Amino acid sequence: AAIFIYKILFICLMGTLALTAKAQTTLVKGDLAFTGYIGNGGGNDEFSFVLLRAITANTVIKFTENGWTRTSATVGALRTGEGALQYTSVALPAGAEVRIVCTATPTATYAGLGGSAGTVAILAASEGNGGTLAFSVNGDQIIAYQGASTTPTLVAAIHMNSYNMGIPAEPITNTTDWDGAYNNSTASGLPGLTGSNFLTNGVDAIWIPANPAVEFDNARFNCTGPLTTVAQIRTALFNVANWTTTDVVAGFTLPTNCNYLGVFIPVQLINFQIQNNITDATAKWQVTNEIDLSHYEVERSFDNKSFDKIATLAANNNSGSAISTYSYSDKESLKNSAAVIYYRLKMNDKDGKFYYSEIVSIRNKKGASFIIDNLANPVKDRISFTLTTKTAGIASIQLSDANGKIMATRSLQLSAGSNAINLPETAAMAKGVYFLKVITTDGNTVTRLIK
Repeated sequence: AAIFIYKILFICLMGTLALTAKAQTTLVKGDLAFTGYIGNGGGNDEFSFVLLRAITANTVIKFTENGWTRTSATVGALRTGEGALQYTSVALPAGAEVRIVCTATPTATYAGLGGSAGTVAILAASEGNGGTLAFSVNGDQIIAYQGASTTPTLVAAIHMNSYNMGIPAEPITNTTDWDGAYNNSTASGLPGLTGSNFLTNGVDAIWIPANPAVEFDNARFNCTGPLTTVAQIRTALFNVANWTTTDVVAGFTLPTNCNYLGVFIPVQLINFQIQNNITDATAKWQVTNEIDLSHYEVERSFDNKSFDKIATLAANNNSGSAISTYSYSDKESLKNSAAVIYYRLKMNDKDGKFYYSEIVSIRNKKGASFIIDNLANPVKDRISFTLTTKTAGIASIQLSDANGKIMATRSLQLSAGSNAINLPETAAMAKGVYFLKVITTDGNTVTRLIK
């Protein structure tokens, strides 16, 4: 009898452990927000999202490009026949940004934890068509949900489609209901069943570019500083003006690597640039708030896919507001025949965590296409720098504070080559952190300034 009781206890214990191991976080709408997507085309697309609440290991989130087809104002369902993925997470904190690459064997990564963010599997035909996500260049969408596709608990959505064709059968896409009841492979109404399970554009869903006249293959949230609360993240993320959009894939990367909720505390990257010289390419970067940082690695790629480490530099670990400046001369890159050379910076913490800068590219042997140089930082009574571009055109310059409030804007005519830029607006500004955003024909960048 005693042996029998022990067996029963053992079975119950194992059952409890199994249930614990498989426990997951039940999400509600708005618990994550999309931060970008890239339409590389057929089986090699990707997207990223930020978690707005912590999740336990084994949390399952499903993503589909099947649109929401509406039968009335409050009734609808997910279509079938397109790609659908199931993401099973590791334990992640609120503020973690996850990148999913939609290859035939999709992957999920989170650079801040130093590796995998979990596993991704292609869902069966019952939840789509059994294929990976592949975004149409004619517009598409990504819908995140939990549960079965027939009765989904909606979590978030992003829409990349636009209709303004003047054809009676096709609607004009809008923020209220996206493509409404119109039903084809690229269209989607704003997802929702009834009541609390109905997403709202600008609250837990977003339409990029919020203009029925255009649509873009790629878009990314353009983070201009640390976002320390969930409310700040939502306000910034759901403002389409804070997104960069393009149809050009080369050099466009995910994730955004924004400082969401202080996840990336060990170091604050101010800027990362590549100076294209006659005999070398010089990587330059500035950081502040170095806390227990181990080292930096400069990585280079000739195809924007496979990156190799070419240099390791020890961190100075200047804590607080002190600024550390680093540089590395790459003399080998210009010997390669690739038309474009890509660089990124890997910042490694002492506990093994790391994250990447955005990827910066230069035109090989053809001079710099877009460089900001000679920028005094911290700034005093004015911002001055040299802006070098390959193409003449209009530069849009925007200065904002740490909360995203726009302090000054400027539109300048640039000539091809070197342009001296002076902005006296900082003379009347209080001491603090600001962000300088520069957009030109050849590229754009955001630089963190300290006054």
